[in-house]
Amino acid sequence: MRGWNCVKSSKLNFNAHWMLYKRAEKPRTLQPSSGQPGELTPRPTHSTLQPSPTLSEEAQTMVSVERVREEMVPPSTDHGPAVSDVDLQAQVEEAIWRYEPLRVLHAPLKAEVRNGEVTLTGIVPSRMIHYGLIETLRRIPGVRAVRDQTMTDPDIQQAVTLVLAQHPETQPWSAHVYVLSRNGFVQLTGTVPDAAAAETVVRVAQSVPGVRRVANLLQIETPSP
Repeated sequence: MRGWNCVKSSKLNFNAHWMLYKRAEKPRTLQPSSGQPGELTPRPTHSTLQPSPTLSEEAQTMVSVERVREEMVPPSTDHGPAVSDVDLQAQVEEAIWRYEPLRVLHAPLKAEVRNGEVTLTGIVPSRMIHYGLIETLRRIPGVRAVRDQTMTDPDIQQAVTLVLAQHPETQPWSAHVYVLSRNGFVQLTGTVPDAAAAETVVRVAQSVPGVRRVANLLQIETPSP
């Protein structure tokens, strides 16, 4: 009996200590701080960015994209030691040459460095390649800013298509003209009523900024019998 009582007493003591341990282990819920010294303030959680209800759907999309880009590549405030424009020019040109998508597609680009700022002009094949190029140049030590004055082939295609659709001389048959741009060289295909209309389409397309040359592959409509 004495042995049984000892076991029973030990079991009760163990249970009592276990309850005290679990009570001490239970997490406390932190209340928002009122600003008084010594009070605990819960760590803020990440909130979801909500576009302003006053913006249009297109504008909301643009705002969301810009916020994502800012989070992906935060602006750097540490530009490293001072680098001469001559040395920086060489580094920028080397970075452009080593950027494989541009080298493979022979994109016509020009970079000029002045006071640590890079001015970039020319044609970039796509928006994705353009984004990668800008971020590559921004990460070069010594680059203070990148002044982007480039255009992409999709932008040129869209601009030519829009101008042809709005120009009074080409609007009537613009729906039958198709535009393709590569490195700023625009190719026109489709059908127009006559040779004069084809010349007009070429002339209007050539006037769009970013267009380097226009290849006329337009077909003349055959009159119905």
